Amino acid sequence: MPRQNFFILLVVVLFGLFAALHLSIPNRVLLDALRLVEREALEPVTEEELIEGALDGMLSRSPYFPYTAYLPPDEEEAFEDEIQGVYAGIGIGHMAFDETSGELWFTPIYDSPAWNAGLRFGERIVAVGGEKVDGKSIEEIHDLLRGEIDEPVRVSVRSRGDILRRYGGDEAETDGAVREVDICRAQIRLDIVAGYRRADDGSWIYTIDGKPSIGYVRIDQFTDETVPLFEEALKKLDGEGIESLIVDLRGNPGGFLEGAAGICSSFLPKGAEVATIRSRGDEIQKRVAADGRKKYDWKLVVLIDEESASASEIVAGALGDHRRATLVGARSYGKGTVQALNPLAQGMGMIRLTCASFNRPSGKRIHRQADALESDTWGVSPDAENLIELDDYQCGAAILLTDLRSLPADDLSRSAPMTRLIFDRAQKRDLLETDEAGEPIAETACDFTTPESADPQLRRAVELLSGETPPREEDSSEKE
Repeated sequence: MPRQNFFILLVVVLFGLFAALHLSIPNRVLLDALRLVEREALEPVTEEELIEGALDGMLSRSPYFPYTAYLPPDEEEAFEDEIQGVYAGIGIGHMAFDETSGELWFTPIYDSPAWNAGLRFGERIVAVGGEKVDGKSIEEIHDLLRGEIDEPVRVSVRSRGDILRRYGGDEAETDGAVREVDICRAQIRLDIVAGYRRADDGSWIYTIDGKPSIGYVRIDQFTDETVPLFEEALKKLDGEGIESLIVDLRGNPGGFLEGAAGICSSFLPKGAEVATIRSRGDEIQKRVAADGRKKYDWKLVVLIDEESASASEIVAGALGDHRRATLVGARSYGKGTVQALNPLAQGMGMIRLTCASFNRPSGKRIHRQADALESDTWGVSPDAENLIELDDYQCGAAILLTDLRSLPADDLSRSAPMTRLIFDRAQKRDLLETDEAGEPIAETACDFTTPESADPQLRRAVELLSGETPPREEDSSEKE
């Protein structure tokens, strides 16, 4: 062997020995386990499968799981779509099982493939792709409805005609017949910013019915488009001369921090603190502040609930701490951490890593640790006089009314008679409080065609902004 090649080989061998000697004991154990399973397991397992499993198991032990998690390559695209408020499907919104038949009540998303194929609120899905929905979970049905763009799926749908006739609606529709509808999947883009209800032409109306001086904007998620869409709605409301505004963040899981800062910047002076981002050791990494965009000085109410999380909590916390908005609803979720997406080598996917936390301008922490007590400081909560916690029945009614208002006015008027039946059925699922005779108790019974009776949180917001009623007399301590 030539002397030059010998020296090259010697360097390679010595480098390998050096690396092996300096491999930490945990790394050696992991490598030994990997090779052992590859070599001797009864069923063959690929190295890629083992590494994915190891990453998944390792990150699931994080105290911030499931926010810290491993995303395999086949889930990357779906995750990116989720945080942008898009997915491939036919456009079915909220769903709930009918206890009697096992069929599925649903709300079609306006102008989606489902809507354009003629599916309407009050109908029931019987089967998807030939598979009956009875006995399946909502998640399983979501998987059946979603798929590749331009790929068709057959949905079996029971007409709402018998219900409309029974409850005083249109008698022209077929009596509860089942029809087969082939629907081509498409990219569904959710209404991440919405108004109070739709007009006949499908556009949003951003003022409360009967209260033209009160604006209403619902934000369902914080994506790249949230701030420009929100600003567009505010500009329209400004032109209509409103005096006050309700920003509805209920059910909003959060999203991009920049979106939260942008929303706050429409109401706070330039430089006002929105949140502080803290890294390991509780060191301040960044102070997020309002920028210099156009400010609106309307009287402001922000609606939050137990599902308002992350960026929603930043907005509610900042506007509440600066006394710029009155908070109404229930204590928020308590998700006060920042995640970064870290691509892995060899196309192995990504690690979504919790790398920082954020605090409110008041210094209060938002994040709720796994062992946190109700008495601990976390989340964002309205003052006691505006703390209105809803039971499952009331939550369902509020969601139902929000769904109905997202439909054009013409369909809304034809759908209203069915809401009574749907919640009659909910009674059988223990979502409705009843007396011994099985009749609804007066305090929980409501008229489902009006938000005032079915959505007490929204009612309270309207009362505060219109000055119709005095504050509720309750304990004044803040529940945080």
